[in-house]
Amino acid sequence: MTEQKDTAENFAKIFACCWKDEEFKARFKEDPSAVIAEHGMQIPEDLIVNVVENTGSTVFITLPSAPENIDELSDAELEAASGGATADTTIPTGVFHNPSSYTCNY
Repeated sequence: MTEQKDTAENFAKIFACCWKDEEFKARFKEDPSAVIAEHGMQIPEDLIVNVVENTGSTVFITLPSAPENIDELSDAELEAASGGATADTTIPTGVFHNPSSYTCNY
């Protein structure tokens, strides 16, 4: 399994547990770095992680940081740098095929 696929699978498990368990979700919102670490992923100590939750009437969109050399890139290079990432490609939807099958061990 690739590191990206492992990460996606780990986040899928976290999300499924949040959907199943309000206490787990509250803990994830309060201390996401600890919950992420419990699922085998490390967050650098100097990185701040914020968790927000979409609702039926509110959707949060994260604007990525601009590349350091933004002024030097052509439009084609900018498009390539963006990688075309969408919600569907950042965490593949395929990992959510059966969220009820995840066991929440915490």
